[in-house]
Amino acid sequence: MKNKSYLIAIAALSLGLMAVPAYAQETEAYVSDAEVLNDITTDVADDTITIRIKSNKEQEKDFWWQAYSGDKGDASFMELVTETDMEDGYAYVGSFRAIDDGTDTIRLVYTNGHYTREYLDFGVEIEDGIITGMVRGGQAFETRAEDLAPVLEGVWEETEGGTHSLEIALADDGGLSFTVSDGSGRDGNVVYYTMTAYYDAIEEALVYWDGTQHSAVISAEDETEAESEGSAPGEGTGLFAIQVPSSEDTEEEEAELGILWKDDTFGNTDTNMFVKLQS
Repeated sequence: MKNKSYLIAIAALSLGLMAVPAYAQETEAYVSDAEVLNDITTDVADDTITIRIKSNKEQEKDFWWQAYSGDKGDASFMELVTETDMEDGYAYVGSFRAIDDGTDTIRLVYTNGHYTREYLDFGVEIEDGIITGMVRGGQAFETRAEDLAPVLEGVWEETEGGTHSLEIALADDGGLSFTVSDGSGRDGNVVYYTMTAYYDAIEEALVYWDGTQHSAVISAEDETEAESEGSAPGEGTGLFAIQVPSSEDTEEEEAELGILWKDDTFGNTDTNMFVKLQS
């Protein structure tokens, strides 16, 4: 398991914050801490493992636990048999069956269907169709927008001669508000994009699904923008990935923190890199 706590590292260096890292070390002490946050029991019977997560006061109605169905980067030797959140006293109960010999990882994600706030990993070993070993793996905790805001809030400019600018602010709903301007301004017309992004523990980036393109006209009389029609909330999707300078870069020069924007609304492959304007 990789140990990427770069977001918190940035906040800690810049602000002296103490916060839970996005990834924690796989140590016995860490597992004990994780069990405090999520009361979990596991039952193994021959070729089947059942995982239960008890309900707690922190459970939110718009989020739920489920088995991760995306690519974990390895072969699958376990299959989901059944899962539910309807068992009394439990936020999640899922059963998994061995389908081949090997080592696999069961991943449970805490999600709202758009992004993963945190996840749990369980390593499973299978021999001759029987589960012979099961260990608690890593857990990715939530990275809150309020912890990122002091570092990310402000105005960013596009690198390599690009004309876009980016403004980031704390949103009211626990996310971060992003506004990207294309810097056109030709004939008094301005095009800009707005979205609210949330940190996804699996993507290790801030993801959005409400990207909206706006067009505005600059009034010559009062130098204000009048938003045109057609700027209702959209369905644009994409992400903002935080790029942290490597130790080699910082030794050679003062490398800057960067933000990479990738809009996937139309399957775009283009990306834009931004660095923060110095105040």
